[in-house]
Amino acid sequence: MSFSCVASAFLGKCGALFATIVFKFLEDDVPMIFYICAVTSGLGALCTIGFSVNLQGVSLAEHDAQLELFLEGKVHEYKGKLNDPKCLSLYERMTGRHGEYDPDWAVSLVKRLSKHDTAQGGAAIEKDVPEQAAPGAPVGDAGYDSFVVKLGM
Repeated sequence: MSFSCVASAFLGKCGALFATIVFKFLEDDVPMIFYICAVTSGLGALCTIGFSVNLQGVSLAEHDAQLELFLEGKVHEYKGKLNDPKCLSLYERMTGRHGEYDPDWAVSLVKRLSKHDTAQGGAAIEKDVPEQAAPGAPVGDAGYDSFVVKLGM
């Protein structure tokens, strides 16, 4: 995410520099300056429509789960809410650059991890969650297991 912030700041500064150079030559042609601004704003609006995602109602735990799987080289295993067509950008929907969506993915993942952990003689994941914790409530900083539980189990 920090790379995106750096890239955004860099491109903003490049745009300001470009405008300073170009507008210097157009000082006498004010209508042309307004046309350039209008075209630039239109391109910005098209990029926003094309590449913005709808993250309303998506937990940060979903991002953590996807990132963790990405770092492990298993991003194809992620089938959570971030792959829901309602959450994807127009570009992702049109090009198919997303994984498949399974609404019950988090539940099946917790069950699978719980069985795996119990089979190895460890405590099941559900035992780490306080009984009074509401779904989606912060569980703590126990790593991968905690954010899987925070997905709403």
